[in-house]
Amino acid sequence: MSRALSCIVVLFAHLVWISHGRRGYGPGEQDWGHIEVRPGGYMFYWLFYTTGGNIPNYADRPLIIWLQGGPGSASTSYGNFGELGPIDMDSQMRHSTWVKDFNVLFIDQPLGTGFSYLDNHTKCSENNRELGKDLVSFMNGFYSRHRVFQKVPLHIFGQSYGAKVASEFALQLQNETTSKLISVNLVSPWISPLLSVMSWGRILLTIGAIDDQLYSDIHEASLEVGHLMKRNLWSDATNQMFTVQRLIAAQGIDLYNFMEPTENTELRENQLMNGPVRVALNLSESLQFESFSNVVFESLSSDFMKAALTTVEQLLEGTSLKVNIISGQLDLICSTLSTVHWIKRLKWSGRGAYSSAPREAIIVRDKIEGFQKTGGTLTMFWVKNAGHSVPVGNARAMSEILKTLRAIK
Repeated sequence: MSRALSCIVVLFAHLVWISHGRRGYGPGEQDWGHIEVRPGGYMFYWLFYTTGGNIPNYADRPLIIWLQGGPGSASTSYGNFGELGPIDMDSQMRHSTWVKDFNVLFIDQPLGTGFSYLDNHTKCSENNRELGKDLVSFMNGFYSRHRVFQKVPLHIFGQSYGAKVASEFALQLQNETTSKLISVNLVSPWISPLLSVMSWGRILLTIGAIDDQLYSDIHEASLEVGHLMKRNLWSDATNQMFTVQRLIAAQGIDLYNFMEPTENTELRENQLMNGPVRVALNLSESLQFESFSNVVFESLSSDFMKAALTTVEQLLEGTSLKVNIISGQLDLICSTLSTVHWIKRLKWSGRGAYSSAPREAIIVRDKIEGFQKTGGTLTMFWVKNAGHSVPVGNARAMSEILKTLRAIK
């Protein structure tokens, strides 16, 4: 092949690459838009094609879906700019971005969150099963637009309440589509809400953050959450959970990192998304972005305190999916202590293998950044020096965890 022809081939290959994406906000090729997941319900997504070098095609790298929690927090803002996208809240390059090694798809869910919206006659989702159904419908639409991704390994990540959604989504997707779903990854998971709430006072007393009297107050308020749940007063249980949180917050303790306060970024997210991002993505001014939707949260208030242990058990027992649980050891709201407790309660055939498996250190540059334990298709990752937002709390540990996904065939 002549040198001139070689140059033409290289140029053509580059054009094929960029033709799949658009220039959006920040570096690299992107795509975005709305998919109608049910009549009057339009879910917004923002896709970042991997920027990793030494690959002939982006389809040679897996696709990661990121689901934020809340419910009602937007993946395209906090998940993207606050945790793992190519640039941060200050529009600076993020060296630890996941886009270096993966195609990353941020989805604003549930409907009504972020740039996702509903027509006036369309109701918000009210339970986890409905959320999973909407996301499966979204994926059908997404695969219709991006057919090449049907053959690309898929990993679903959900954080906090998003982990609860991710478990249901993965279960339904496994049964209803032909995607190459490989793993579901539950980050700082809100899977057993009552165990989470009951752990707060115990942790804070143990580390000396509260005294015996305040512990007693928190413990009594936490027990009331359980009493309300037993009577199926789910919205009341959610409100009582907030009473417990207020007792803790009054002491200057951050539920998302009990060692140091975390920034409330809602205002910055709204300014960013309603300003330069909207302009760059050419989105209608009629779409008002909210980093957190109270309407969405209220619609799910009766589902918020319901556990998803059965769903995780179904993933472990009824599918071949890898189930990874990732917990920051400084997280209080979805504490490591409560996570370990609900894992012990899971009923599945691999329970014995997991219980007897050794816990191994995650070592990066001769430093222990966390631990991991695998039994059957379940892996638990303990991440040191990270709170609720693990990807940004300890990027080195998270990078090692992501390497395990690329190793799965």
